[in-house]
Amino acid sequence: MGIEVRPARTQATPIVIHEMKDRTVYFDSSKNFISAGTAPSGSIGDGTIKAGSEIHISKTDKSVGFSFNTRIYDHVISTNGFTESTLHIALQNACNEITESLCGAIANVLSVAPGAENVQVKPLDTTGKTAAEVSESIVDIITMNVAKTGYADKLSEVALVMPVGVEAILEREAQAKGFTDIEAMLGCSVLGYKPNGVAGAAIYIISKRMVALSFATMKDGSGRILAIQATRDPAHQAWTIEAFGSLDVLADAGVIVDDKGVESKTTIKHIVKITFDGTKDSAVTIPGVTA
Repeated sequence: MGIEVRPARTQATPIVIHEMKDRTVYFDSSKNFISAGTAPSGSIGDGTIKAGSEIHISKTDKSVGFSFNTRIYDHVISTNGFTESTLHIALQNACNEITESLCGAIANVLSVAPGAENVQVKPLDTTGKTAAEVSESIVDIITMNVAKTGYADKLSEVALVMPVGVEAILEREAQAKGFTDIEAMLGCSVLGYKPNGVAGAAIYIISKRMVALSFATMKDGSGRILAIQATRDPAHQAWTIEAFGSLDVLADAGVIVDDKGVESKTTIKHIVKITFDGTKDSAVTIPGVTA
């Protein structure tokens, strides 16, 4: 999906997609061709898109203000300190935590976005099956629902937002097939999140054309989207390290339609939310995806 970095105190830039009208005609080449001279209309929902209308994709009502903090104690620094290796591990862990938390925030926004539509499938039977076999079923379900976004025809045109439990299953198949990672196997972007704290834990399929992220820079004019600040905490003889910023998800898509002479703005369903719902006696379900 697209990513925007915008100046502080500015609004996210909406995406505008021009709805192209198919004006293709078929005619008898042995006779003179006379154009009808009228622009055809496309259909969406119960209404009709006016010729030349544009699809506007703006930020959702729910914005994300993210903040992460940790504490480094004086006695840890004085007695143990950091080596190049331990510092690298600490920073890598921090990056992983921040990335997964941000993906979880994105999933929370997508779950209540106006364009989200839930697709319920049966729980997958994992009894006696390997992770690679279960992965095949998941990939099949994702692939068969790509077109439901309305603005993507193949996997390379979408991004997937999924629980890390599902990501691990797909990673096993990627390894078995000799790919370096899931993205190389599927040919699309994959964002993994921990389902804890995510109200809409599911697999989300989003068209790269219809969803984008907008990060605001810091107000100090530095241009940074992630501010890191250290504050002395004398009560605990430690330093508090905090990273913070703000993010908007552009996913509210709409267009002006004409429904029997009355013009109104309609919401376009373009986000596919896949959940594995079933009965109480159903087979084992995929972790973090069952509603």
